[in-house]
Amino acid sequence: MIKKEIRNSSSEKKVKPRLFDVVIDHGQVYFEVKNTKTKVIEKARMEDIMRQIEEARREDQQQE
Repeated sequence: MIKKEIRNSSSEKKVKPRLFDVVIDHGQVYFEVKNTKTKVIEKARMEDIMRQIEEARREDQQQE
């Protein structure tokens, strides 16, 4: 298993803000986001995130 911080490389800040972590475990890719208020770590599969992004993209195209 590996875990890597994903940062906003487009940020103008000297230290690029951390957005989330990516975890790769036995070929499965997960996104981890820590809620700073509750200290709970939410974990979602990349496939689930990509599906939701594609759905939003299709909705956007229908509005044009």
